[in-house]
Amino acid sequence: MSGEASDELRRGTSEADLIKLFGLVHQKMGNSGKMSAKGFHINWRNGRLYVDQVYDTQFALGQGRESFVWVMEQGQPRLQSYHIDSLNFR
Repeated sequence: MSGEASDELRRGTSEADLIKLFGLVHQKMGNSGKMSAKGFHINWRNGRLYVDQVYDTQFALGQGRESFVWVMEQGQPRLQSYHIDSLNFR
């Protein structure tokens, strides 16, 4: 799995499942376009630094709200979780 994933994400999800998820997002939503930031939070939880980002994203086939949670590991941001909410993706 790519170096951009957190240790927790690697333990909880296989690389194949992540590739499947992002492939499904692309299949249902098409290419991503303009992103508009809707939220950005930096938190210190359980001795670790987390960054939560929320974007409204215009895709080729519709609008979606994407949420990313990053955690700092060894001085680098690593993806902790990803979520998309869209009528096209339900």
